This record gives sequence, structure tokens and C-alpha cells, in this order.
Amino acid sequence: MENILLNKIATSEESILPFDASKAVSESGITAKWVKDIVNEKFFIHHEDSRFNELTGITEEQVNQAKRWVAKTVPASLTVDLGEVRYASRWVVTHLGAIGWDYSYNMQEYTLETSIDGKKWVEVDKVEKNSGYKTDRNFGLLKARYFRLKITKGARINPNLAGVTSFEVFEAGLPNELDNLTLSKGMLKPPFDSKIRNYSSAVDYVVDKIQVTPVAADALATITVNGAAVLNNTISKPIDLKVGLNTITVVVTPPSQTENGKLQLLDQTETVLKPVTYTITITRHSSAYLVSPGIRLKKTATTYYPAATPPFSRTKFGVYSATISAGSSVTIVLSQEDAAASAIIIQDRNILSGHSVTIHSGENRIEIKVTSTSGDIKVYTLIINGL
Repeated sequence: MENILLNKIATSEESILPFDASKAVSESGITAKWVKDIVNEKFFIHHEDSRFNELTGITEEQVNQAKRWVAKTVPASLTVDLGEVRYASRWVVTHLGAIGWDYSYNMQEYTLETSIDGKKWVEVDKVEKNSGYKTDRNFGLLKARYFRLKITKGARINPNLAGVTSFEVFEAGLPNELDNLTLSKGMLKPPFDSKIRNYSSAVDYVVDKIQVTPVAADALATITVNGAAVLNNTISKPIDLKVGLNTITVVVTPPSQTENGKLQLLDQTETVLKPVTYTITITRHSSAYLVSPGIRLKKTATTYYPAATPPFSRTKFGVYSATISAGSSVTIVLSQEDAAASAIIIQDRNILSGHSVTIHSGENRIEIKVTSTSGDIKVYTLIINGL
């Protein structure tokens, strides 16, 4: 699950600049401003530039140490506004010791607090007597818009110093959501994400059946695929695919968490979780291919001329050769992979009204143009030498 605090709006009562609150929730705490300040305005160059170390003398370790929030008073708090209510179940705090500082710079006591409206706060978890470089803990399911890291006892080296290199909260999978969804053929677009409900995929004409494997976030959830029950993390029965668009629906119904069917959250509130539907639209392409025996040259109602050479192959489009007496009438019989595709015969650049050709003396160049219902075109070339 993703870190939902990443690059969100972060604030704190006070910070030691340039180590403001945003550094703890950003992908990179480095800014051009910081680079300029730290080298006394002698240079102005991005830290990822290959010449950075050479020109500034700043090491990669120093760059890493810039990614942190620091405050000079304790208690201190860092608040992040997601802009919307999200579900979460895990938090991670990375201390200064993780980026090269002594362990005595790690925070000792701190709490995680959450709020729906930014006014009423709930203490979710509390860490005491910490000396480690990182805190990574699950706290149970809750929903909130605001997340606050509150430091109540700072660094051992200076208890009034507050600071962390990163503050992360991870989204929770809900009992009415999937953790994963895969197809037996083809790929989902976009790649699966539990929060994305609609997907597409495409398969070749030869794929006339498909199966899906849904994996629920809650092993007790009920899952149906096109209305048929499917066990969690189990492949579905084959689903027939017609040429064109096919819709597959996967419905996840959460188990009843309480007697009234509501889900109890960590902050003692309740929420009603309705069934969630994931929809996959699969396009089965039509085919413009011929299949073995491919091209046959009919002589009479019951007889055929010898097969053209080389032996027919679905993906070999030319040149096939045959020799037939000049003046003969030949009916070209095609074996189409998709009967709905259209085929025309072109003899010496002339489109014929049917599939019968009259062989003249010398080389007869015949093109067989097959067009699928989706507009795909394949052209097979046949040369008949008229003797």
C-alpha cells in the first residue's frame, strides 16, 4: 500500500530552517535554496547534477542529512493534511540516526494522532523509551484526513531538540477491496491498484476464453466473478470471449464486522462498507489471418490442384508458388481464422468480383487481402505460373 503522506501539505509550529516540515514528507528534502545556502551562495546547482560534489565539496552523506524536519523546542508536532479522508493502518517514523547521525539524535517519545476535521484529535499510538533508528508499526484500521506526529521527548543529546528524517502513513486495504487481480491472458491497464475500479485489456483472436484470479484484502470477504462465486485467491471458471468488447465484473462483499453489519474503526467510530465492483473491459481482437491449409486451388467441384509451395504458414505472407496450365479456371479457397473477416482476390492489380481466376500464360500475381472486423489487414501473395 502507498504512503499517503507523500508530498502532501505538512506544517509545524516551528522549524529550524531550511529543515521545515515538508522535508519529512517529500521524496527529496534537497532544494536548490538549501544547496545555495550551505555553500555560502558560491554555487547554484542541483544536487543530482554529476558535477555537484566536484563543484561544491558536499558529499552524498551530507545531501542525505538534509532530508529532515528539525524543531528546537519540545513538545513539537508535525501535521499533515491529506486534503481528503483516507483509510490507514500503519505508520513509519525514520530518525536522524538512519541517515548517519548518532543514535542519541533519535527521538525518545512520540505519538501518532489523527483527526477527521483538524479540530478533534484522537491518539492512535504512542512510542516510549525509543532508541532505534526507525519505528514501523501497525495500529488497526482507521480513517482520517489529518495525521499528526507529536514529539514529547526529544533527542538524548538534547531533549529539547525535535527532528525526524521522514514521517509516513500507509493506506489500508479495506474488507470490501481486492489486494490483487490477475488475468490468465493479457495485462490489466492500468496496473492493478485496490483503489482503481475500472480496467481494460486486449487479447488476440485465438484467446476465446479467459479466467481471473481475485485476491481479497480480507480472507473472509465474498467474491463473485460475473455473478458466480469464486473463492479468495482462486482462479475463476473460464469465461467465454466474443470478438469485440467483453465485460467482466468482480464484486467484493465484506464480511459483517459487527452485529449491525458495520465496520468498527480504531477510533471507535463505525462505517458502513458496501460491496465494491471492479470492472474489466476486455477486447478480443478479430483476425485477418488464414489458417492451415490456408490457400487451396480448386480445379473441379471435387478436385484440387497440387498445393502451392512452400507449405502454408499462418504468419508467412508470401510468396507461395504453383504451376497450372494457361487458360485454366481456378477457384481460390481460403481457410479463414475468423469467418467474419472479409477477403478479396487481386489478380495482377485487378480486384476480382469473386474467388475464381483465369490463368494466363506466364506469371500470374495474385494477392489475397484479408480484412478483419477491427480493420486489421493481412496480405498473402501467390504466384501461379501459367504454362
